[in-house]
Amino acid sequence: MVGCSVDSVRSHQRFAEKQGLEFPLISDAGKTITSSLGVLNERGNSARRTTLVVDRDGIVQKIFEDVKVPGHVEKVLEAVRKLV
Repeated sequence: MVGCSVDSVRSHQRFAEKQGLEFPLISDAGKTITSSLGVLNERGNSARRTTLVVDRDGIVQKIFEDVKVPGHVEKVLEAVRKLV
């Protein structure tokens, strides 16, 4: 699991520390990744909350758009389990 947003590296560090995250966060301040994945918002200044489930071959198998936190983990785990 990897998190990615257009926020700065320092912002990611503070967020990860505050939330106790144990997975890496990628800063896409240049918006290269978020743009290529088509997840930038309409104004192009931030990424929409989106989860991509990627298989071992690097192929996107499932996309969750407009993510709401409650219940999301369970939905993603179900999609991941179907890959195994």
